[in-house]
Amino acid sequence: MSGSMSIPDSKDLSAHDLAALITQEVAGCDLSAETRLALETLTQILKDSAACNTSLDESNSPQKTTQLPDNAKFYFDLFEKSPIGLCLLDKHLKVILANPEARQLTSCDFTPNSLTKSNRSFTSCIVKGVKSFLGWIHASNRHIPLEITLFHPKNTGEVQLLNAPLEIHQQKYFLISLVSIHKQKRISESAKLYQLAFDKTHEGILITDGERKIIDVNPAFTEMTGYSRHEALGKKPNFLKSGKHTPDFYEEMNDILEDKGVWQGIIYNKNKDGRIIPEELKITAIFTSPEEEGPPKPDYFLAIYENAEDRLKATQKLSELAETDSLTKLANRAGFNRYLKGAFDEAQRNGEELSLLMIDLDKFKSLNDNYGHHYGDEMLKAFAKRITNQLKSSDYIARLGGDEFMVIINNEMTTNSLEHLAQKLILKLSEPYQLLDISYSVTVSIGIARYPDDAIQLDKLLTTADAAMYQAKQAGRNQFKFYDALEYETHSQQEKTLTELARAIDTQQFELYYQPQHDMRTGQLTGFESLVRWSTDEGIVMPGAFIPLIENTPLIVTLGNQLLSQVFHHIVMWQTKGIHWPISINFCSYQLQSTQAMHHLARLTEIYPTVPAQLHIEMTETSLFERDSVIEQHIQQLQALGFKLVLDDFGTGFASIYSLKKFKFETIKIDKSFVDSIEENDAEGLLLLDGIIDLIQALKINIVCEGVETLQQVNYLTDKDCPIAQGFYYSQAIHKSEVVKYCKPFLKD
Repeated sequence: MSGSMSIPDSKDLSAHDLAALITQEVAGCDLSAETRLALETLTQILKDSAACNTSLDESNSPQKTTQLPDNAKFYFDLFEKSPIGLCLLDKHLKVILANPEARQLTSCDFTPNSLTKSNRSFTSCIVKGVKSFLGWIHASNRHIPLEITLFHPKNTGEVQLLNAPLEIHQQKYFLISLVSIHKQKRISESAKLYQLAFDKTHEGILITDGERKIIDVNPAFTEMTGYSRHEALGKKPNFLKSGKHTPDFYEEMNDILEDKGVWQGIIYNKNKDGRIIPEELKITAIFTSPEEEGPPKPDYFLAIYENAEDRLKATQKLSELAETDSLTKLANRAGFNRYLKGAFDEAQRNGEELSLLMIDLDKFKSLNDNYGHHYGDEMLKAFAKRITNQLKSSDYIARLGGDEFMVIINNEMTTNSLEHLAQKLILKLSEPYQLLDISYSVTVSIGIARYPDDAIQLDKLLTTADAAMYQAKQAGRNQFKFYDALEYETHSQQEKTLTELARAIDTQQFELYYQPQHDMRTGQLTGFESLVRWSTDEGIVMPGAFIPLIENTPLIVTLGNQLLSQVFHHIVMWQTKGIHWPISINFCSYQLQSTQAMHHLARLTEIYPTVPAQLHIEMTETSLFERDSVIEQHIQQLQALGFKLVLDDFGTGFASIYSLKKFKFETIKIDKSFVDSIEENDAEGLLLLDGIIDLIQALKINIVCEGVETLQQVNYLTDKDCPIAQGFYYSQAIHKSEVVKYCKPFLKD
C-alpha cells in the first residue's frame, strides 16, 4: 500500500510492546478528543501488526508474509487520514514515523522513504520555540501542551504539541501529536484586539439582543452616562430618554432601522445626574441567524455614542458667525433664509399667520456719495439699533444687504395693527441720527406681505414683500404699502419689458429719426431734433413706451451712448452733403450725472471735432431743479466741449430764471401743452403761453414751439414774434435715409 507505515528497528521495539505503552500513557493525559482518537488508532494498528506477525511465524506460509489482515489495513488507513498530526521520535529526537497530517503541518519531507535514508531531527522543522521544545520534551510533567511554530511556506505553522514518552527494551521514544492552532491563534488575537478596542475607545458602545435588552456596554459608555455596567445590563436603551424628542422621532428611527438596518443622527439623552447631553448616535442592526420565512429579524443591535456637545456648540458658533451681519450684528441673508424657512413651515403646520416687512432706506446712496462710506456704515449701525428698539424680542430682524432690512412677525396681527406698526417705524426711523460729527435724517419705504393672504408659497411671499416695498417707493417714498396684486402685475410687466429692452439695446435695435424745425414766417428749414425709435418685429415702438422705464437706470446710459455714436456719424456724413443745420439730441438727468456718458461724448468729440458746433444737447427743467453738483459740473463740461444747450419742455418744470442765465441756453422749447391752448382757445392757458414767450424774449433766448399742428397755431405764434416751430404741421420725424432728400429744397446752390 503506497504511503503505509513501516516500523524500523523491530528487533528493539515490538509493535505489541509499543501499543501497550501508548495505551498506558494515553490513560494519564488530558488530551483533546482528536488527539486521543489518533493515538488510540495508532495503538490498534500496532496491536494488529503484532498479531499479524505472530500469525505469520506460526503458519510458515511464504504467501502470507506480505499481507496484513483486513482490520490492520483498516487501522493503517485511519492513521493515515487522522485529522491531527502524529510523529514518533527516538531519543535523539529523530523522526522515525509521521502521518500525512504531520507532514503537511511541518512541510518537511517525512515520507517513509525519506525517513529511512536520513537522520532528520524534529527540531530542524521548528522556526520558533526550539529551546522551549527541548526543555518541554524531557520534562517530567508531560501532560502540559506546548505551542511552537513550525516551518511552513504559508506562515501557518503554529501548532500545539502533546508528548507521550515511551521506553521499550531500554530505548526511549516520544510519541508527539501535532494540532494546528493557526486559525485559533488568529481568532484569539482578533478577539483580544476587538476587546481592547471595545474597552479603550472613547465612544460609548452599547449592545442589545434582538429584544433590545442591553447585554454589554463599554467603559466609555459608563463614563458618558454615569450608569455602571451592572446598572445598564438587562435594561432597554430607552431608560436614557431625555423627553426632548417626540414619539414621532423614535417611530421614524425604528422605521429607518427596519428598512435600512442603520440609523444615524443627533439624539439628546439624559445622564444619571440629570444632565441632558446631545450625542451623535449610530445604531446598526446585526443579523447572525439563518434567514427564515418572512422579513429577517436582527439578533443584536450595536449602538455607538459620541458626545456631540462641544461639536454642536462650535457648529452653532460658526453658524451664528456665518448668519450674522458683521456691521450691524443683525442676522444676514443666510440667517434670514434659515429662520424664515422654519417660521413659514411652522405657520403652515399650525395654520398660523406670518407677516413680512421689507424696509429700504430712501436715497441712502446720497449719504455715501456726499459724506463717504464711513458715514454710511455709521448710519446702518445706528439704524439697526433703533429698529431693534422699536420691535418686540419675538420679531426677527435681518439686514439683507446694502440698505435693505427685513422683519419677520410670527404673531398674528390685524391689518390695523400692521398699519400702526408701519406708521410708528416710519416716524421713529426718520428722526435725525448723530453720525460722528454730523446729524443726518433718512426716510424709509416699507412693503408689507402676509401669509396666507398674499402668498401660500415661501418664494412667492418674499416676492410680494419686495413688490410691496417697490410700490411704496413708486408712490413717493417715506410711506408703507400692503402688497397690491394689480400693481404687482403692472410691475412684473415692466420688469419683463426691461428685460426685453436690455436685450434690444445689446442687439442695437434702436435708431434715430429726425423731426424738422421750420421758420413759420418763411417756411425755411432751421434744424432737426433727433428722436429714438425701437424697431421690433411687430413694428416701430415710440419712446413714450420705453424711455420712462429706463431713464433712471444704467440702461439709459448704454442706449444714450449708442445714439450719440449714431448722431455723430450721421452729422459727419451729412456735412459732406452740405447739411449744416443744427441737430439736437436729448439728455436725461441720469445721463447728465453719468461720468461714463460724459467720457463717451468727449471721445466722440476728439474723433469728430466738427460735430459739436452743429450738435445741440437738450435737457429738461427737472434736471436743473435737482440742483445736483455733478450735473452742474457736467453741463459746464458740455459747454467747454463746444456744445450748445437747449432747455426742453419749458413751463412744465421748475427751472428758475437764475438757472436760465447761469447755463446760457441757446434755445428754449415751449412745451406742446401750452401750444395746444391756442387751438382750444383756453384763456388761462394762452395767458401762461404769452407770459412764457415774453419772459424768454426778454432774456434774448431763441424759442422753438413744440407740437405745432395747425395754421391757427402758426398764425398766433408768428403774431407773437415767435417764429420757429416743430410739429406735424411741417413734418413727422423722418428716417435718417430721408434726411438728405428732405433737405435738398432748402440747400443753397
